[in-house]
Amino acid sequence: MHIIYNEIDSDIFGNVVADIKDFDANEDFARFEMKYMADMKPFYCLVKLPCGNISSAHILEKHGFKFMEFQLKYTNIPESYEDDLEAAGYGYSEVSSLTDLDEVINIAGTTFDNDRVRIDSDLTKMYDFDIASLRYASYIKRSYMRDDQRVYKIYRKKCGTVVGFFSYFISGGGKEASVLLGGISKTAKGQGLGHIYIKSYHSQMHMSGIKCFQSCISACNLPILNLNIRNYHGKVTDAFIVMRKLYSANFHQK
Repeated sequence: MHIIYNEIDSDIFGNVVADIKDFDANEDFARFEMKYMADMKPFYCLVKLPCGNISSAHILEKHGFKFMEFQLKYTNIPESYEDDLEAAGYGYSEVSSLTDLDEVINIAGTTFDNDRVRIDSDLTKMYDFDIASLRYASYIKRSYMRDDQRVYKIYRKKCGTVVGFFSYFISGGGKEASVLLGGISKTAKGQGLGHIYIKSYHSQMHMSGIKCFQSCISACNLPILNLNIRNYHGKVTDAFIVMRKLYSANFHQK
């Protein structure tokens, strides 16, 4: 069991964020916590457990950690749906300008309702701004700047209106990918565009030579999860409990 400094979220939160890795119920957690409290002075501490590890979750609950999310990991092989997208009048293209980036950030900042930061009222009430939207914007900007990540917009070909986006991380020598963020804009929801969203990133990855990809989805996002499994041959390979603890004494307003 060890703890690492989360540089990205620490910068976003304006306070120290730390992730506990390889939680071990056989270790003395009280001693472990005292040490990282003295060494790091975290404000927000996160731990992800295999969903069957209930005894570890109970230990963490006794130490003030709270359940925030049930997360499912799925894997898939990208396929081409270019003909379907063309027939439906939709396309996708890589975000290549700041104007494109702003459009995607606006969607990312408003379309996610059930993420573990936005629904965490104990956390969000401590900030005098929308910390969840800032976090998504920061992650999208980071993907845009990095050579090993990609950000794509999804748009209606007839009018050019951007209706969604997706981003992913490339690994395995360019043959593997991890979907990072993605979704459909709030104004376009309810129009059956879940298929367009999935077909877009499948097609782009297929065209790029990616042989397999994975993603982690909140169990709250049942529509997309069911689409991936039922219609696009996705396979759930793992499930996690996500828990967090706030150390309010270490909080500083950003």
